[in-house]
Amino acid sequence: MKINQVLFVLGVCWVAVFTVAPARAGYDVIVPSEIEYGTQLNYGLGIGYWGWVIAGNETLDAGDFGSAILTGSLDNPDVTCFWQEFINAGFYVPVNPGHVAGQRVVGRNDAAFDPLLQAGEVSLLRDDVHFWGITFYWPVNYSGTATFTGSVTIGGERVSYSTSLILGDFQQDFYARIVAGQRLSSAPVVPVPGAILLSGVGLGLVGWIRRRGIL
Repeated sequence: MKINQVLFVLGVCWVAVFTVAPARAGYDVIVPSEIEYGTQLNYGLGIGYWGWVIAGNETLDAGDFGSAILTGSLDNPDVTCFWQEFINAGFYVPVNPGHVAGQRVVGRNDAAFDPLLQAGEVSLLRDDVHFWGITFYWPVNYSGTATFTGSVTIGGERVSYSTSLILGDFQQDFYARIVAGQRLSSAPVVPVPGAILLSGVGLGLVGWIRRRGIL
């Protein structure tokens, strides 16, 4: 194998690595950093106004939200995340660059989320259609705290975040109010399998080259 052939093989491997998980242009999310849940006479609550999504340099469509991956874990065994999903995305797409999609509910998330929007961003926000749905369960009349560590992946880009849950009797039925919000930008998901493949192939080729005195 000549040196130009070796370089060609390495080039092919390089291309293969960076086509394993192609990432789209970045996006931002606005999610709670702290949220209150009323637990009086109930053992769980689902809401559709957990977060907003702001498109970056590319349009997000129904397929992007339909294939999104949402994960999360809690540090309190008494509290569980039962379900999390983008719902009713068809009412919001296409989300063009600089547009904001999500449910805005006065008295629930507006005061925490509105200040995080930037000048020039176009609102697709609605108050009547759920968007980012999530459900937590807890024992009836439970009081305590929990930390939810979540992530969302859209189009090969991920955002990780942490949210404090305050659970107790807030004298309101089925109450959930976002106290404080946070705005975070996505980052490409590292294609670990491809990187491992490249490393293995590269080390093997380097050894082969050295044994034959090509380099």
